[in-house]
Amino acid sequence: MAIQLFAQQSSLMSMFTGRELYVIPAYQRPYSWGLDQCAQLYDDIIAAYNQKMDYFLGNVVLAVSERETGVKKPRVVDGQQRITTIWLMYKAVSTIFPDMKVLKDALCTYNWDGSQSEKKIRSEIYESDNEATLKEIYEWDYKRMSEVLATTLNRQGKPEFRRAGNALKTNLMFFFHRFVEFNENYGQKELAQFLRFTLERVTLLPIELSGTTMADAEGKALTIFETINNRGMNLQDADIFKAKLYNKATTEKGKKDFIERWQTLKESCDARNKTIDDLFRFYSHIERGLAGITRNEIGLREFFTSADSVLNRKGYEEIMDELERIDAVLQRYDMEACRETSLAKWLQLINIYTNAFPKYAAVAYLFRNGFDNIPELEKTMKDIVRYCYSMGSTTYVKYGIYYIIRQVMNGQKIEIVPKDVNEFSFIYLGKLKWGYALLAEYLQREAAWGHFCCDHVLSARDIQHMGGSWSEERWEFAADCLGNLMVAGTQKYSPNYAEKRNYYMNTCGRELREFFMKNPEKVGYDAISERDSIQISKIIAFLKEKDN
Repeated sequence: MAIQLFAQQSSLMSMFTGRELYVIPAYQRPYSWGLDQCAQLYDDIIAAYNQKMDYFLGNVVLAVSERETGVKKPRVVDGQQRITTIWLMYKAVSTIFPDMKVLKDALCTYNWDGSQSEKKIRSEIYESDNEATLKEIYEWDYKRMSEVLATTLNRQGKPEFRRAGNALKTNLMFFFHRFVEFNENYGQKELAQFLRFTLERVTLLPIELSGTTMADAEGKALTIFETINNRGMNLQDADIFKAKLYNKATTEKGKKDFIERWQTLKESCDARNKTIDDLFRFYSHIERGLAGITRNEIGLREFFTSADSVLNRKGYEEIMDELERIDAVLQRYDMEACRETSLAKWLQLINIYTNAFPKYAAVAYLFRNGFDNIPELEKTMKDIVRYCYSMGSTTYVKYGIYYIIRQVMNGQKIEIVPKDVNEFSFIYLGKLKWGYALLAEYLQREAAWGHFCCDHVLSARDIQHMGGSWSEERWEFAADCLGNLMVAGTQKYSPNYAEKRNYYMNTCGRELREFFMKNPEKVGYDAISERDSIQISKIIAFLKEKDN
């Protein structure tokens, strides 16, 4: 018998303000979201709020027993990280609005008579103290939150949230700090509007599986979870496109020609660890740009099988020509990115960005204009880098990229304004930390390295030998700041700073050589902090720069 499921996109209001008690099963991993993920989630929701756009968080797979009575207790087979993080977010903001009923509903569940039951999430994970922590922080009020936040402040008065304790407390303090700042800057009325937005326009897709017993329901839910996450399904789109193109070849000679070209294209993709689906993704952005489309993307299959899609408008020869052209552009791009040229700097920075959207814009430009006009090409790649790196690591970079692609595909000048940044924009480098480190290095180099490597100036092992200027809290700040990140042409795995310094003196750039010369044996906290400020200043100056 086929597995029956119920799935309907739901707002956080409907997910969190009912009587449900979400249970995290014992076999799940402990809560593990880090500050980077929380910061990206918060920034993405803020961006959606500012743009008045809905925000989709993804799927949640739930198992429910049909025999369950009283408070409904769905078991979270997939999605516990997101559900728990959202609960932490509402817990943090609830201390600013202690009497708001909708927040009380979001944080706890109720018995049949309306009396408060318990917190909305129960963790049964046996290998962590998640449940004890959830119970503890569920009782915290604004005063207690403020006291814990105060314990995270370093000597400069900046919060180092990890000092709060485990991941749950760390992320709770992050959200509390952000909401306190929001309240101070914009007031409670605006904060309440943002809260309402999160409840009404931030959505999840709960996929609910039921069974006569919880074991039966969980078995079905796990099957669905594994199916959803089966990467082999990704090739189905290309198979469908292949069939449509094959049918466009009306003669036997044409069909043979198509099959040979398709196989050659597939072999080219395989050789670079890519798929034909990847080519179609680039193709979709090129077609969207030509059509002037800047709204959200639809599914790849839907885009290429709609009535007015390119697969219905063009013959197979023209489509294959364009796919082969995209493939050739990607091959040339990879080759140019490995050269020791000025252009390669910007191509490498696009490659190291945390998602593919900058490269979609770069390939669209190269598809239309080629590699002949190097000065104009380099300027365009620099514009793409400037915009994306000003945005930080976020999927919301895509909205500006859509406009850039539309402009380049229609022969227009790129006119996307980078986001305004300051030194506070670089407190959390997140997943883009090596991109920022590479950018800072390349802003003072005429040409790229053909191959670069990333490393830390100091490791945790070095600190014990560096003197009294270091403390645990200072190292926590400095470990992944730009002052301690370095990029060089080759890498040296060294057990200590002295060996690493001696090696990199011959392979690193001028700025790092000067740093090593000033710090021949030991590196103090002040030296790392000063370098951090200098690197940040370089990046800010570049991001605010306006090329003619």
